[in-house]
Amino acid sequence: MIRSATVGDTGAVFRIHAAAVREIAAAHNPPTQIEVWVSRKSADRFHKCIHDRTVIVDDDAGSVRGFAQLHQKTSTVEAVYVDPGYSRLGIGSRLLAALEALARDSGLQLAYAGCVAQFCFIL
Repeated sequence: MIRSATVGDTGAVFRIHAAAVREIAAAHNPPTQIEVWVSRKSADRFHKCIHDRTVIVDDDAGSVRGFAQLHQKTSTVEAVYVDPGYSRLGIGSRLLAALEALARDSGLQLAYAGCVAQFCFIL
């Protein structure tokens, strides 16, 4: 089930981000870049994002398997990450589609920020 993120999801969102970067993106980036990427985020920063951005999660019976983040002021999809243990199940696609629907319902035209090999999509 896709739902709005809550403060209680902060730890899971932080864990998923770090795991996805270290396990999936590491195949396409040097170790030093991976650690910089991971170190730029913290549980506190995700806590702030849950309040300042539109953040949604894929929740399977209380287990958060992925998240996506939309910055509504800039109409930018800032993040779509899936726990590596659940990759290739369509979770990221469903999260992105849900953000797109939320943006359309709010009258936003989206921009997409960045692209990393396994996370890429064609628009």
